[in-house]
Amino acid sequence: MGKQTSSRLTKKKKVNIIKKKKEKDRKIRKAAKNGIALPRNKLKKDLGIPNLLPDKKQILEKIYQKRQAEKQEKNELKAIRRLKKNNANKKLTDSPRWLTFNIWLNVNKWNLMLKKS
Repeated sequence: MGKQTSSRLTKKKKVNIIKKKKEKDRKIRKAAKNGIALPRNKLKKDLGIPNLLPDKKQILEKIYQKRQAEKQEKNELKAIRRLKKNNANKKLTDSPRWLTFNIWLNVNKWNLMLKKS
């Protein structure tokens, strides 16, 4: 968990939020006064597959196979991404620049140890 970001807003943003809220409230009051209900987006239900359908088992099997194929494809993509990431990390640590930096660090550690003793 990182630090929590500040909830402060600029004056411009605050004013815009207040203005939009006032507009919305005004619109709701006006609609209520005129007896008009505001339109709402209704979620459409998935009715599923009726039991009376003769090929229900086959349809369900196709859906199951499709989901399994999607899951497998997703896992394969995840594995490919993981391999690419690991290879990128290996390339970084195997690069000559990285190796020279590590050698430089070790030499400096030894020099510090020799100076202390």
